[in-house]
Amino acid sequence: TTATEFAERLAELRGDFPDRVNLAMQNLMDGHDTERLASMIVNSEYGYKGGMDDEEQSKIRDIDNTYDVRAPDDAEQQIHRLVALFQFTYTGAPMIYYGTEAGMWGADDPDDRKPMVWPDMEFDDELNHPYSRRRPRDSVAFDHDHYAWYQKLTDIRTGSDALQTGSFELLRADDEARVLAFLRQTPDDFAIVILNRGDSAYTFQLDEAQYERLSRRITDQITGEQFRVRRGALEVEVPPAEGMVLTP
Repeated sequence: TTATEFAERLAELRGDFPDRVNLAMQNLMDGHDTERLASMIVNSEYGYKGGMDDEEQSKIRDIDNTYDVRAPDDAEQQIHRLVALFQFTYTGAPMIYYGTEAGMWGADDPDDRKPMVWPDMEFDDELNHPYSRRRPRDSVAFDHDHYAWYQKLTDIRTGSDALQTGSFELLRADDEARVLAFLRQTPDDFAIVILNRGDSAYTFQLDEAQYERLSRRITDQITGEQFRVRRGALEVEVPPAEGMVLTP
């Protein structure tokens, strides 16, 4: 899926309901009827829903399926964090399936309904496959860094009226760079969200002709870094597989 296709699909979904309904809709990435988000990323070649069709092969019970039930690696965890950043800055109310914030992974039933991984408990390694197939041995533990990321996103969202109740406007969908940028705004607040799914740093530019409410100083709520708007224009560099939430 390209950035443009993703943006178009989002627009279709928003168009199904009035704005006030979109703001109240649950915004979820995984749940008890899907694979966990981490495993979706590990197995990105499979469709989202799963089923018997050739295009939807994410069911691990299908005998010819090669769905990978392993833990995500560092690069895949970074993508997970980028997806969570989108979830917390897009319209709607973020809904987190238990354990996703703690780094849990799992395919479809029964692999997505594992017992919760708690921070004050120790766990045996995961070495069995739900359908007795070969798999790597993975250590199991509460991911404190992952949890801290979700806490940060929660703080950013609750501290921004624009992210909670603001309108949505697409600013950029760069298919080649794999970058999506959008604006959330209320009469008194705004947030510019930039998501870089690419493998290279991306230079994002915006001037007052495109958005007249740019203030002199813009702060990235992820890092705390401040940027100056010079000659009516904002320019920031977004690292690969990372994002920014820019506020006045």
